[in-house]
Amino acid sequence: MVSVQLRGPDGTMTLPETMRLIREDVRRRLELEGRPANLVNAIGIAVMPGVLCVVAYRITNFLHQKRYRVLARIIDDIQHLYTGNEIHMGSVIGSGFVVGDRPGGGVSEHVTIGRNCTVLGGSTMTLNANGIDLSKGRIVLGDHCVVGFGARIIGAVTLADCTQVKPNAVVLYSSPVAGGILNGVPAWMTGTAPVDAVTRWNPLRSNFLPEHDPNCAARPEGIGS
Repeated sequence: MVSVQLRGPDGTMTLPETMRLIREDVRRRLELEGRPANLVNAIGIAVMPGVLCVVAYRITNFLHQKRYRVLARIIDDIQHLYTGNEIHMGSVIGSGFVVGDRPGGGVSEHVTIGRNCTVLGGSTMTLNANGIDLSKGRIVLGDHCVVGFGARIIGAVTLADCTQVKPNAVVLYSSPVAGGILNGVPAWMTGTAPVDAVTRWNPLRSNFLPEHDPNCAARPEGIGS
């Protein structure tokens, strides 16, 4: 069997890898929607803002790496007018990425997101806030993370696999515990959930019931009220 080289000699994304990532993104969105993964259903969801935003990101990320940056910017501006969301073409995002259809979200250049993550819409991930230069480092999300509606992740923080960021939470600190549940302004870990349960959870169809951890309920020292 002939193997397909997914990255070029220079380490940049190739077209076959880009197409594979798009298929994985669409397949997971169909799975969360409860629809069979076939061509008819894929075409049917192609006009959804969240799907279009992710597909446009994959294309612009490929063009960005190939240095067709003017074309990438044109495509990104067009999709932003339609979806109201923006995923910077320089960010690094794993397969199975799903974005909700609510507008107003943004993922900045200095973000790395793992596999099968979900951003439910209206959420922002950035290293800069209120004009303060926080540009050192990256925002890193592990696999199977879920970012709720209107959440904010600000600064160079790292979130472990299966972390849930609750709606409207503002994350300023890293969370190294897999399955951690972050809530509040600023956010702190208010509980944990079993990792295997998070990987099976459908964040588009139901609210997740966390496994409460009383040791996490108190606000940690150093986080203001």
